[in-house]
Amino acid sequence: MSINLLGDPTLKSFIVLPPSNLSVEQELNHVFLDWLPSNDDVLGYQVYRKLEGMDYFEALNDRPITATSFVDSCVMGEMAMQYLVKAVKKEVTPSGSFINHSNGPIVSIQTSINILPKAEFTLSWANGLLSAVNQSANASQYQWMLPDGTSSDEETFEIPFDQSGEISVTLIASNDCYSDTLEQLILLTNLKAPGDIKEVSIFPNPVQDFVTVKTAELIDEVRIYDVLGNQLMTKSRLNAGMHRIDMRDMEEGIYLFKIRIGDQQIPKMILLNRL
Repeated sequence: MSINLLGDPTLKSFIVLPPSNLSVEQELNHVFLDWLPSNDDVLGYQVYRKLEGMDYFEALNDRPITATSFVDSCVMGEMAMQYLVKAVKKEVTPSGSFINHSNGPIVSIQTSINILPKAEFTLSWANGLLSAVNQSANASQYQWMLPDGTSSDEETFEIPFDQSGEISVTLIASNDCYSDTLEQLILLTNLKAPGDIKEVSIFPNPVQDFVTVKTAELIDEVRIYDVLGNQLMTKSRLNAGMHRIDMRDMEEGIYLFKIRIGDQQIPKMILLNRL
């Protein structure tokens, strides 16, 4: 048996029209590609990338995409890159079908330096509350590891805390691609000096519907907040004795009571649980 090659074996019998007008632009840590569609009836497009120093293009998508745009996320900064986009078509012949690729346009870009987050914050304690001022840069997401064993994904925090000693607070500041971690220590001493803490109690805890505030002296104000920091209720001028507060209209969860007596603010945490 013999096989004769007629003509140039690199020539194709089925030509797929390529996409055109491929453009590239970097925004923050991402590269955005756009192109005009192929004039053929194609399945979609295959996107490739070649980094500086590489001698081949690597595929960036597992299967053809139908959109005429693509985002290469979290690219390496200060790097020369090339992108190639090919149209992908299913060819049907009398003897069967196969997947065919077009040639494609190539575009180059020199990426700019990566945008890295920087975690930064300052801690403070006053009137039984531990709080932080978040001074992080280039970050959009936050994760706090707090000394009471809880965590928070808010931009900042304020929690009741009355334990003396050296405590640790850790912040993980992130953007879409990268993160930075900072741990800070603060030394708290003499938080409960005799005569400083007013005699106020709240019960039961957990509570189902009504909570009772018991005080030995006049309370100037009670403010109730949810875990998102929204103020839900205010009670003013509660005389010495016991006072019931109706929580039946509130959803189950944790609530912060900020009780002000003179220039002192006393925080209390209450769990509303109707089980």
